[in-house]
Amino acid sequence: MRKWRHVSSEQSPADDATRGVTAFQMLEDCPGSMVFRLPPKHWPKAPQVDMELEGDPEVKGDVTSLTSIVDRTKEPLQCLWEKYSSWLQLERGEAWIRRVINIVKDKTPTANIIELSVSELRQAKTGMCRVIQRERYQQEMKLNAKRKKG
Repeated sequence: MRKWRHVSSEQSPADDATRGVTAFQMLEDCPGSMVFRLPPKHWPKAPQVDMELEGDPEVKGDVTSLTSIVDRTKEPLQCLWEKYSSWLQLERGEAWIRRVINIVKDKTPTANIIELSVSELRQAKTGMCRVIQRERYQQEMKLNAKRKKG
């Protein structure tokens, strides 16, 4: 940063082109380039800038970052199940999550965002039952799959 020096627009040869100075005139003795022909001690001094940033609305304040750890050994919905104390709350929570997933995947319109439909609640219940069956009857399901193949 100490190698940089401030040069006013009037003295800067880079600004000469914006003032209509031709390339030929720039090669000749133009006023802006004179400053660079002098020794560095004669170059303009950099302006003193106040670096007090407190209270400046352009300066971003402290940033808080939140992270979470996901237990990959469980079904994703099992983590949710541990948060609810009743089946009805769990069913509604599951239905809301399914709705958000469908909205994000652009499968459903967002017209009614206040109430859950009966079919949404039914799909949530069916999905939860399937996850429970996969968990509780894992061996039986594997045997059934082998029987179907054989």
